Amino acid sequence: MSKSLVAILMGSKNDMSAMEATEKILGSLGIPYETHVMSAHRNPEKVHDYAKNARDAGIEVFICAAGGAAALPGAVSALTTVLVFVPILAMDLEVGQLFRDIAVAISVSVMLSLIVAITVIPALSRRLL
Repeated sequence: MSKSLVAILMGSKNDMSAMEATEKILGSLGIPYETHVMSAHRNPEKVHDYAKNARDAGIEVFICAAGGAAALPGAVSALTTVLVFVPILAMDLEVGQLFRDIAVAISVSVMLSLIVAITVIPALSRRLL
C-alpha cells in the first residue's frame, strides 16, 4: 500500500458519517489517505504524538472534522507545520450551520492570500530587486 498523503482526523466516531464523502473523493482521485478517531480532550497524548510525527510519516495535509468544541483542528495546528483543513462547510454539525457565511469568507480570503503570496509577491520582488 502506498504511503498516506492525507490524514483525516475526527474527535469521535459520530463524525465518521460526515467524513465519508471526503474518503470517497480522495479514493476516487487515487490520493492515499488514512482515517483516525482521536480526541484532543480524551486522548491528547495520542493527538500530540500523531501530529508531531506526521510530516516524517509523509502526511502533507490534515483534514480535521470540527465538532462542537473544534479542539482537534486547533490542537493539530499547534503541533505541526503540515496544512490543517477544517471542513466546517461540509459538516452537518451545529458549527457548520452556525458559521457557514463566515467560513466561506475566510476560505476565500485564505485562497486569495495564498495566490498573492505565491504569484504576485515573487513577481514584484524580481522586478524591484
